[in-house]
Amino acid sequence: MPNNPHHSYRVTNYPALGISNKPNYFIIKILNASHMINWIRTVKSENELKYMRQAGIITEKAMNIGIAAIAEGVRECDVAADIWHAQIAGTNAFGGEYPGLMPAMPTGERSNAPHLSWSDNRYHKQQIGILEIGACKMRYNAPLARTVYVGTPDNTYNDFTETINEGLKVMLEAIKVGVPCEDIELKWRKHIEAKGYSKKSRVGYPVGLGYPPDWGEQTISLRAP
Repeated sequence: MPNNPHHSYRVTNYPALGISNKPNYFIIKILNASHMINWIRTVKSENELKYMRQAGIITEKAMNIGIAAIAEGVRECDVAADIWHAQIAGTNAFGGEYPGLMPAMPTGERSNAPHLSWSDNRYHKQQIGILEIGACKMRYNAPLARTVYVGTPDNTYNDFTETINEGLKVMLEAIKVGVPCEDIELKWRKHIEAKGYSKKSRVGYPVGLGYPPDWGEQTISLRAP
């Protein structure tokens, strides 16, 4: 089989299938359509957007419940249970489904690694906790991430938070039809580097229809080239 993604094959004569020997053979071109459906999914219909907005409402509710549950001495697993309940219960108008990704809840030093789940450890003062969660409606996911500080953060954390919020605003203002993803990421990178910070990994990706273990569409990525 040739390595070219656009393969050509000779199909021999099969009179019973209506394939005659005039001509002796014909050519079928098989094209590489990997991720074709994924790219189609990047443009959402009105119904798809409706489901994602509903999922977003549930996500916001679950996030607020999770943040309110975090306190000194509370177990991570108990916070996770409250979040799961909110994700599935949804609102009075519409319920939720199991999302494409379980709640990511690393704390302290464990927050250096992404997508870690909860443990039965207890939150303690002067500790950072990350909540990355999402809700789902009709299999359409809407994720959200927040960082929680148990106690009163010092000016270092406050300045860092302000830089991130400003950087997100800069990116959102840069997003327009036809703008390359790498240009949007560059706006973010220049802003945070001017403040003395750096981030080498991506800062955004598309989401939508999905089942576990992921809610991403594996296409667009806001990152440096």
